Amino acid sequence: MRLTNIIRFRYMTIFSLPIALLSQDPQASKIIQNMEKVVNDVKTLHVVFEETYEWKLTGETSSIKGELFMQGQSRFKVTTEDQVIVSDGDTLWTYSIPSNRVLVDLVTHSNNALLPNQLLIQYTRDATARLLGEEAISGTSCHKLLFIANQEYAAFPETTVWIDKQKSLPRKIEQKDLNGNRTIYSIQQIDRDTPVPAGLFRFKIPENAEIIRMQ
Repeated sequence: MRLTNIIRFRYMTIFSLPIALLSQDPQASKIIQNMEKVVNDVKTLHVVFEETYEWKLTGETSSIKGELFMQGQSRFKVTTEDQVIVSDGDTLWTYSIPSNRVLVDLVTHSNNALLPNQLLIQYTRDATARLLGEEAISGTSCHKLLFIANQEYAAFPETTVWIDKQKSLPRKIEQKDLNGNRTIYSIQQIDRDTPVPAGLFRFKIPENAEIIRMQ
């Protein structure tokens, strides 16, 4: 499932829940705890990413590039080639560029369940983690961890994550679904606590756009 779809359709309720980390590996546990602390404590976060989906049966792939700005727990902007998603903490705008259509909702009314910063650590929930070793991603030394879901029919039974040893932030996330298809998030740039432009988390609806209000 695409990153932008996850944000739009699984949005808002678990941010305050504790993470159920059932790791048998004490080294993996320490690495994960450090990462969670960094992700949850950031004031702002800027991420440039590429998402690639690989179909096992056909061998076909599709990729999309995007950029995420985040401030606090619920203010964010995600931009891809065909979609813009913005939240000012109160209102959530989801704009489809090809259809020139924008959905407008209240964050508190949304029945979704995942904030953008949780996308960086949500795979640690109800999973057993194991440290596989160290590996470089784009020249950055990373811890390589494998997460095996504890639920038999989890959407992603297996997730491999490369975590920057210095910054304690993910550099690559690879998820395998029940059918063996893979979703790969390559994080090309990730910066924390950098200034964000004023007005970034307010969306200006384009002229002649179709507006669908979900409130």
